[in-house]
Amino acid sequence: MRTAAHEDHPPPAVFLLLATLSLLAAVLAIALWLIIDLEAPRYGLIRIDSADHLLRDVRASMGVPTR
Repeated sequence: MRTAAHEDHPPPAVFLLLATLSLLAAVLAIALWLIIDLEAPRYGLIRIDSADHLLRDVRASMGVPTR
């Protein structure tokens, strides 16, 4: 019985399904992270600090006081 349990393995389709689901979950996680990161552009890894500086300069040139 021990030998039979040691030699009995899941079919290759199970491993293929696990690999496919793992890859799909990773892609989904990356997509969600990217959406959340773009939603908060001043706090995430994708930042828009240079664009903020440009907008401040444009506002100053128009005579609009900045905060």
